[in-house]
Amino acid sequence: MESTDRDTASQRWQGAKKAVTILVIWMLILGAGLVACELYVRSTLGLQLFAFPLQKNSSYYSAYDDYKIYNRKFFEERPSFFTGWPTTPALFESDTSAPRYVYRPNLTLAAKAGKLVPAGSGDVVYWSSNSFGFRGEDFPFAKPPGTIRIVCLGASTTEGSGYDNETYPYYLQQELRQLYPDKNIEAINAGHHAYKARDNLALLEQYILPLDPDLIIFYEASNDLNFTEFSGDLETVPCWREGTCWLSGKPWGYRDLYLNSALFRMLDDRLGGTAAPPPMVHSFDDTGTKPGAVQYADTLRRIAVAAKSANTTLVFASFVTVAHEGLQVDPGEYPYLFDQVYRTYYPLTPGEMGRVYAYYNNQSRQVAVENNLAWYDLALEFPRHPQYFPADYIHLSPEGNRLFARLLVQHLRNGTVFS
Repeated sequence: MESTDRDTASQRWQGAKKAVTILVIWMLILGAGLVACELYVRSTLGLQLFAFPLQKNSSYYSAYDDYKIYNRKFFEERPSFFTGWPTTPALFESDTSAPRYVYRPNLTLAAKAGKLVPAGSGDVVYWSSNSFGFRGEDFPFAKPPGTIRIVCLGASTTEGSGYDNETYPYYLQQELRQLYPDKNIEAINAGHHAYKARDNLALLEQYILPLDPDLIIFYEASNDLNFTEFSGDLETVPCWREGTCWLSGKPWGYRDLYLNSALFRMLDDRLGGTAAPPPMVHSFDDTGTKPGAVQYADTLRRIAVAAKSANTTLVFASFVTVAHEGLQVDPGEYPYLFDQVYRTYYPLTPGEMGRVYAYYNNQSRQVAVENNLAWYDLALEFPRHPQYFPADYIHLSPEGNRLFARLLVQHLRNGTVFS
C-alpha cells in the first residue's frame, strides 16, 4: 500500500515537473518571440534597438540627407545635428553657415520601401532635381527672351512632400500656362525643407538672384517659430521637448510601457489608444514682442532689400495652417494629423497654435507694408479642413497644393507681372 502511494506521488511529481518544464519552455519561446517582435518594430520605425526609453537612430537624419551637400560652416557649428548619422555628409565651402544645405543636381529618385533610391528603368520618379539642384524640371541659366521667370522660395511646404507633380510650384506653373498660353512661364521650385528665413535669404542672394527672376514668392514661417515664447511654462516642462505631455493623464504603467516598448506603442496606436487627452493647464500669451518673431521680421526685411536691389518683384504670402479654435480631428481618418494635434504639440490647443501662426503672419504683413510689397493673405482664404492637411498642421495634400496655387494665381493676375 505504501509502495503504491509512493509510486503515485512519484508519478504526480514527475508530471508536475514535466508541466513546469513545458510551461517554462513556452514562456521562453513567448518571451523570445516578444523580444524579436520588439526589435523588428524598432528597426522598421528607425529606433535604436537597445535604448530605453525609445530613441531614434538619429534625431535629424532623414532619407533625403544622402542627396544633400551640407554647408561646412553649418556642419562645424552644429555637431550635435549630425550625431548618430551613418555617414559624414558631403560638404561645400561657404563664408557663412547659411544656407545649411543644397541638393545635389540632376537627381531622379524613386520611393521604395519607405526609402529614396536612384530611379531605375521603369521606375516612377518620386523626387528629382534639375541642374541647379532645385526640385523639378530643368531650365536654362540665361532667361530666354519673353520668359516670365517665377521663383517659389520657402521650405518643405514649397518643396512639397509628395511627387514632383504634386507641389504648389508645379500646379502654379500649370495654371499660369493655361491662362497665358502665349507666354513662356517658368515657376521654379526653390523650396528646401527645414530652411529658416536666414537660409532662404542666403539662397536668394547666392543662387536665386543670378537667375534674373521676374517674380519671387516667399512662403515660409513654420521653421522660425519658437512656441516657448508664447508659453513660458513649456521651457520648464521636459515632456514638451519630448512630445509626451499627453501621457500625463494616462493610467499608472501606461507611460512607462509607451516610452519603452515600440511593440506596445504600435499596438496601442492601432487598437484604439487614440482618445484626445484632457486639457492641461499652461500659460499662453500672443501679445507683446517675441524675440524670435523680431528676428524673423528682420530677415524678411533683408530679403526685401535684396530683391529690390536686383529690381525683382517680391511678394509675401501669409502662412496657411489648419490650426484654429474648435478643430476636431478623426483619428481613424487622419491619424497623422491627430497625432500632431493631440500629442506632438500638446498641451497647446489648435486655437493657440493658430494664434502663433497668425502672429508670424502679422510680421510678414508689416514688412510688406513697410516696403510697399504685395502681401497675399492666403491664410484667410484657404479652407481650414483636415482633408487638405492629412499629415500635420501645415503640409498640404496634392489637392491642397492645387487649391493653394489657384488662390495664388487669382492674386498674381491682379499684380504687376501679369497685369
